[in-house]
Amino acid sequence: MVLINFLLRFSIFLLIITFIASCSSTRLIYTLAEKFIKDEVSFFVYLDSKEEVILNESVSEVMIWHRTFILPNYAKFLKDTAAKLEANKYNKTVEIIFKNMPVL
Repeated sequence: MVLINFLLRFSIFLLIITFIASCSSTRLIYTLAEKFIKDEVSFFVYLDSKEEVILNESVSEVMIWHRTFILPNYAKFLKDTAAKLEANKYNKTVEIIFKNMPVL
């Protein structure tokens, strides 16, 4: 039981460390995402100049919405999970953590 508890805590710790370590690369990818989405749509769909303006505005709005509302929720979830791990409140299974994980 002690070994299982240790392995559970250690695997969750590694998961959180992976998220933290990848933050800088994630930030870079996220910064490029807006241009990538616009380029992909333009590649597959012919857009006239009016449609291109609408696409640019729409993608920009979605990215702003995502940065404003979704990313803070992810950050809160990860901080809450880290705090619970530190307080040793997750003793049962990883399933509890993933059950509370936000869904995309």
